[in-house]
Amino acid sequence: MPSVRARDALLGLALLLSGRPAWARPLPSTATARPSETCDTLLRRLHWRTTADELHRLNPKLGKHAGHAIAAGTVLRLRESTEPVARLGVVQEPVGTQGPGKGPWRPARSGADLVDGAKVSTEAGGGADLELEAGLVSLGENALLILRAVAPQKAAWRGGTELQQGRAAIAVRAPLSLDTPSAQLAIEPGQARVEVDAQGTTRLAVLRGRAVATVE
Repeated sequence: MPSVRARDALLGLALLLSGRPAWARPLPSTATARPSETCDTLLRRLHWRTTADELHRLNPKLGKHAGHAIAAGTVLRLRESTEPVARLGVVQEPVGTQGPGKGPWRPARSGADLVDGAKVSTEAGGGADLELEAGLVSLGENALLILRAVAPQKAAWRGGTELQQGRAAIAVRAPLSLDTPSAQLAIEPGQARVEVDAQGTTRLAVLRGRAVATVE
């Protein structure tokens, strides 16, 4: 088996012979920030043809100012995935779903696939179970959840699925990144309950396993 250096050299030679420039290579849907990197320098490093404003839209936790340095190790979403990131399980009406962006809200349907950036909203008396790769998230009434495709890497938990309001019961078999308006939650395998009140205050109860909350 060739060494890592030899494989890298062979890959570089293959790209040179194919005539494909570096920026034409397929890029992943996420990237990890390096020390002292800003949105602009990260995009230039990746030859990613988008703007810092778009990067901030995809990563709301970055804030509004595009020129500041990003914390090293932060995992950033580069684009919205079209692959399903969740599936609706049991739905107790009234529940609505919205695709990425600002499209129309539609009644939720059990068994429907949801993509990166989709929103799920429950009204009074409503509830919905969402089956994610990490496990199950059960929304109570008057909740709003935004689905994100980024998986946690080490201590970089920003940019995960976001519970903007309401209650969620969580049972996961793999680590789950959950953001709220006031905290980033790193939930390890086990069970937890999360509540976000009307003022954006986050309450976390760990029933089994472990969870770490980083408060903004």
